[in-house]
Amino acid sequence: MKRIIYFLILLVILSAGFILSCDKENPFTPTITKGVSRTYSSVQLMGGFNNWEISNAANNMIFKGEYVWEKTVVLSAGSYEFKFATGYSWDNDNFGDNETPDSGTAPEVIFGTAELWGGNIILTIDSPGIFLFRFNDKDKSYSVESRGYYPNIINGTVSSISINDSLIFTCNVTDEDGTISWVKVHYWDDAGGTNTEIIETLNISTDDTYISTIKNPNAEGVINYYFEARDDSGNISVYPEDAPITLSSVSVSDQIIIDGVIDSIYGTPLTSDPNTDGGGNDEMDLVDLYVYDDTDNYYILFTIDKDISGASNWGKYAIYIDVDNTNDSGATSDAWGRAVVVNNPHKPEYALYCWVDQTPFYASSDTQLYSWNGSSWTGPTYPVLAALSTGTISIVEYEISKSSLGNPSQIWLEVWSTGNGGTDNARDTINNPSDDWNGTAGDWSSTADLDCSTNYVNKN
Repeated sequence: MKRIIYFLILLVILSAGFILSCDKENPFTPTITKGVSRTYSSVQLMGGFNNWEISNAANNMIFKGEYVWEKTVVLSAGSYEFKFATGYSWDNDNFGDNETPDSGTAPEVIFGTAELWGGNIILTIDSPGIFLFRFNDKDKSYSVESRGYYPNIINGTVSSISINDSLIFTCNVTDEDGTISWVKVHYWDDAGGTNTEIIETLNISTDDTYISTIKNPNAEGVINYYFEARDDSGNISVYPEDAPITLSSVSVSDQIIIDGVIDSIYGTPLTSDPNTDGGGNDEMDLVDLYVYDDTDNYYILFTIDKDISGASNWGKYAIYIDVDNTNDSGATSDAWGRAVVVNNPHKPEYALYCWVDQTPFYASSDTQLYSWNGSSWTGPTYPVLAALSTGTISIVEYEISKSSLGNPSQIWLEVWSTGNGGTDNARDTINNPSDDWNGTAGDWSSTADLDCSTNYVNKN
């Protein structure tokens, strides 16, 4: 009998503890522990406010843990439509709502449960401000919350720098309902070898633009940084928006000189191809591809597994460049009439060719750029600097202006080699994935099918 009484007393105590620990509004509200569970590797917030640009990485939502993704957007008063997409393509899963979303209680504006392939979600707001979009990629719940006015850091950059040049930090900040009290940059000077956080206050240069010239790096390395802004109400924003978890970075290095030398700023190859697969010709055997960019130019360098000086200097080399990642938007033939085609979705809008057997190779007429106008190639034009170096391996290096390619934010490219014949096919390629085409010894006529799928996202 005593055991029964003790058991009942213990049960009452435990029950009381459970009641005291529950939420008064909703006793069954769980505590979400931040984790790494997610259904999709990337989620994009797509809407009229960002022109539905699904391939733009700027529209990525930030993973917050346990299936939850968030993205803040500054919106003016008005009506908007939006959806949640995945994997940078409308062919992948995307989520909308065929029902009218529920109205929330401030700060929540709307909420609902999205449906696979559902219709556009309608959001109407009465006052401009900062809005937080939230999406759970497991249960597909979503919400939009008003976050009022905070400092809006439009962008924050540091100038392209080389050893002994100044670090020039620039930050553009606006605030709709007040004034900016200060803008600061936090950076870690690995290049200087200190690896210690340094905080500097930026000075206003023009309306909404803050600039600070800080120091002269004296060693190569990487400088990580983020910006922080505070308004007169005490609201603080950071850029990148999840800093300091995520930091921006800039490399300190010697400037790239177009001289056929692999400068350290290139880093590791963007992609590589196995050697000894040049279709029976070492002059055609391509190996490594390097790409870098600064504010104005792309720098493209590739290696050939042979000394192509002297009698071996007879190859022709081409680079296809796709700038929009869109089916059927690029070329359906080769600008030189070679037996080469490219598969969707990376048919090229631009083609870069060179004769390394011309002297001097770096003369403008020896390197040609063609552009696709939707139905045919136009050109050539000559907006390229080039260089060739020979030795155990040979190196071809280019500088090409971003403006000559339409100022894309990223490119897809492939290097391929060919011979002297006007209708020769490709002999070898450098691409990611590798070996999308390898020429067969003696066969110079079979059409080469390339993918042009090596992606490079601008760093500057």
